[in-house]
Amino acid sequence: MSDDERASTNVMLVGGPPEFPRSARVQRVVPGLPKIKIMYRGGYEHFEPDPIERAERDQVVYRWTGRTNIAE
Repeated sequence: MSDDERASTNVMLVGGPPEFPRSARVQRVVPGLPKIKIMYRGGYEHFEPDPIERAERDQVVYRWTGRTNIAE
């Protein structure tokens, strides 16, 4: 396991567009990250940690908070 892998944790992304790929819903991020922004279909999906809910295997849940479009 690399140092980067040891310094990261799995999170589950919940909510957002129904067609958001299942494969993108599990991410490895730096622990305690306040926001996650994922580029998707000409914009960004925004997720923030859910302080109450936990996913399987003690993954932190990040809940969808909104979308922004990419400026052209």
